[in-house]
Amino acid sequence: MISSAQQARNDRRRSSAVQSQRRRSSVQQLAKPHVPARPDQFQDPPIPKPEDIKMILSDVDGTLFDDDHEVHPRTRNALLYIRKHHPKIPIIPVTGKQLVSCETLREECELDQMPAGCCHGAIIYNPDGTVQTQQGIKPETVLDVVDMMVKHNKTCMLYEHDKVSCVSLEERPDKDFFEISKGFDPSIVDARGTDFLQKVKSGEVVINKIFMPMEETVIEDFMILLDHEPRFPVGSFKMTRALPYIIELVPPSVDKAVALAHFSGHYNIPAENIITFGDGENDVGMFSAAGYSVAMGNAMAKPRDTATYHTVTNNEGGVGLFLDKVFRPDYVPSAEETSAVEL
Repeated sequence: MISSAQQARNDRRRSSAVQSQRRRSSVQQLAKPHVPARPDQFQDPPIPKPEDIKMILSDVDGTLFDDDHEVHPRTRNALLYIRKHHPKIPIIPVTGKQLVSCETLREECELDQMPAGCCHGAIIYNPDGTVQTQQGIKPETVLDVVDMMVKHNKTCMLYEHDKVSCVSLEERPDKDFFEISKGFDPSIVDARGTDFLQKVKSGEVVINKIFMPMEETVIEDFMILLDHEPRFPVGSFKMTRALPYIIELVPPSVDKAVALAHFSGHYNIPAENIITFGDGENDVGMFSAAGYSVAMGNAMAKPRDTATYHTVTNNEGGVGLFLDKVFRPDYVPSAEETSAVEL
């Protein structure tokens, strides 16, 4: 007879499998084809020594997670190795996601005793999952963004620390954008036609992030539109992208570099001894702030150009491959862990 804890883990794994299929469909409907970069395209400096790395910060989507929203075996095994043999090195997710969306990852990789930076650093969680600090976007800004997205028939979702509410939905005969949106976060609820925006206006709820998925072919146009809208003076929000087909808005002072500084101070570890991994434009700040930065093979142009190192894609276990080069260079991976560059 299995325990209730084991049953809960099994339920989460089944839910994760369903979510993987849903996410794959969502990505296919929004993304343009991209050719991944290979590490040998870059003139990277020598790999750092194990003693140089005192902290690991990593993005999740497109980095620790593969395209099916699962942790590649190479990455999982490398993280478990470090947790066992270098337990004093904090391994901290710094992501645009909410903490609840990272629970399977934290459990599989034994990171559930670590803090986390979520919604691009707008929320800092304690290891027990409680909120240590959070920042919100001004209510009037939130409402104006929603108004713009409604008028342009685009999807808009509002993130609290523990909830996601859909307040505008692109209506298309050929695409179900609510189902597409659930591919990125299954906990989304449809808040259209409710009093949710009134709660936003009154300040009853704090919005940490605005999330707007749309076809990648129109993303640049909407970024320009948001940049030039008179209702949004400089300092209204910070605009970023974790993925090429999603615009995300966070409070103006939020950046993953700020999260890095927070964890650096908390653990008393200099930034020069921190290594960061990522693939999105939202990772550029922490790349610039860290002593070592590694762009995934599937990374967008800005993080790829900013990073000091480059690895293979998230679907090939790029984080694990690079960490193995640092911490166990003689490791021989199993067949399921081996990436194309090692064949």
